[in-house]
Parts: sequence; C-alpha cells; structure tokens
Amino acid sequence: MMTILCITICIMALLGAFTFHCSAWHCIFVAVISGILCIVRFFFFRKSKIKKILVPVLAFALLWFCVYIPQSPTEYGTDNYLQTFDRYVKAVEAGKDSQAEKLREELGEKYGETDDVRFMQAAAALDKGEIEEAEALSSSFENKKTMYYYMLQEEIIRGKYKENPDERSQQLLLIYLEAAEAFPEWDYVLKNAGGILFDYGRYEEASYYLTAAYTYEEEPDGETIYYLGASLIELGMVDRGLYLLNEALTCDIDDTMKSHILWYAEKAGWEAGT
Repeated sequence: MMTILCITICIMALLGAFTFHCSAWHCIFVAVISGILCIVRFFFFRKSKIKKILVPVLAFALLWFCVYIPQSPTEYGTDNYLQTFDRYVKAVEAGKDSQAEKLREELGEKYGETDDVRFMQAAAALDKGEIEEAEALSSSFENKKTMYYYMLQEEIIRGKYKENPDERSQQLLLIYLEAAEAFPEWDYVLKNAGGILFDYGRYEEASYYLTAAYTYEEEPDGETIYYLGASLIELGMVDRGLYLLNEALTCDIDDTMKSHILWYAEKAGWEAGT
C-alpha cells in the first residue's frame, strides 16, 4: 500500500507541475523531490526506523509544494507575470503611456493577451474619455463573468449614456441583475439593482434584492435600509418599513437621504423625531 501511495504521489506531482505550465525551476524541484522520495522508499533504510519518518515527511512536503505551485498560462511562471503586470499597472496609473505600451507588448509576447491587461487598457481608455475603445476591449474579454468585468461595464454605461439618464438606468439595471445572478452575495450590485427597481415602481422585485443586500452588507448602509423600508411600505408592510426607516436614520446619511426618509415616514403616518 505504501509503495502504491508513493508512486501515485510522484506521478501526480509531476503531472501537476507540467500540466499547470509552471516555471522551469518548479518542475525541476518537483522532479528532484519525487526522485529522492522513490530512492529513499526503495533503496535506503530498508530496516531503519528513519524510513518510517522520512518517507511520510518527503511525501507531505511534495504534496504541499504541489498544492501551492504558482499556476501560469506559460512556462515563464506566475511570479514573473505578476511583477511585470504590477509595473504595467503603475505605468498606466501614472499616465506613462510609452512605458505602459512597452510593458503591455512584453506581457502579450510572453503570456498572450489576458483579461487583466484588457481591463487595465479599458480603464485607461475610460480615464481619457475613450468610451468606444473601452467598450471594444471589454467585448474581447475571455471571461465575462468576473467582478472586474461588471465594474468595467458599469463605468462604460455611465459614460456612454451620460446625456440619457433613462437609458443609462435601464442598461445599468441589466448589468446589475446579471452581476447579481453571477455573484449572489455581492451587496453592491444587489443594492443598486434594488434602488433602480424601486425608482421604476417595481417594489416587490426591489425588496427582494434590497433584502439580500441588507443581509450581506458587513456594515449597515443607510441607502439600502431606506430603499428597503420604503419598498415594504409601498407593499403594505408599514410596521416593518417604518422600523427600517428609523434604523436608516441612525446610519451615516446625507441631508438629501434624511429628507427622503422623513417624507416616507410622514407618508406612512409616523412622526420621526430624529
């Protein structure tokens, strides 16, 4: 049994290292440890108690190393990619276009086009007001089910429909609902989806998303609580709605939000003294 386990560990380690295209030294390290493990298992310390300790320790070390092996799309290794990408991000944020372009080309040559690089390019385009360029980059994403993709779409929509509030709200609602489906515990999109639905008078749907946002938020958010309370009041659940409005007043809110809360409180026949 020990022999089978030993061989299985070595094979899995080698396959894992090469399958995930780790950097060369990672693969060599795994191969060396696998070889040592086999040699110790079959040739040395046959009657020694050291073997009973050494073999499990080597096996555990090999498995641990394989679990934490940096995964990368190429043989260059994740560490090098992250370092180069970090320099690229800093160049973009600093507005050093020529340096950023050189680093982008380097990333493309070594690792191919990635969504991380596309995201930074799109973010830089948005900063310059190049909405169409950002939109084209976002459409080329390989994975359109990530948080940063949805965040990018939000900013594109805000810029694209800046002069058309109605269309902007409709498009934002679509992206928020899609993001909420992909990430059911993302309180930011849950709150925003609920707020727009409330503005559209779709109170039952609004209360669904706002309740979810209220549940997942780490800190009480006055805007979420206000919209949820107002939605429940519109649905006839006045007592629960008023309780939430009162809670919203205890949060850090601006004067505009406070006036909305007091207006709903008065509408529901409750005098909010705070």
